[in-house]
Amino acid sequence: MGFLDIGLRLFPLILTSIESVERFVTGKGAEKEDAAVAMVDSILRTVEAGTNKDLLNDAAVNAATRDVIKAVVSLQNVVKTKGA
Repeated sequence: MGFLDIGLRLFPLILTSIESVERFVTGKGAEKEDAAVAMVDSILRTVEAGTNKDLLNDAAVNAATRDVIKAVVSLQNVVKTKGA
């Protein structure tokens, strides 16, 4: 399983993490982002076990996860403001 394949499989889990944080975390901004990243980190622990890759200790993986979370939340906010 290639890294891109892993990333694509993680995307729905990132979306689920964001939705869960939106429902259950009352903080704002960085606090919610940290909570979502923590959830994704938990998922990555499982992926690591199956792939023999050290994804959690990779700064690029962490940065990319945060970028995806920010992009999804930004898109959700735009959609909310447009009334869609």
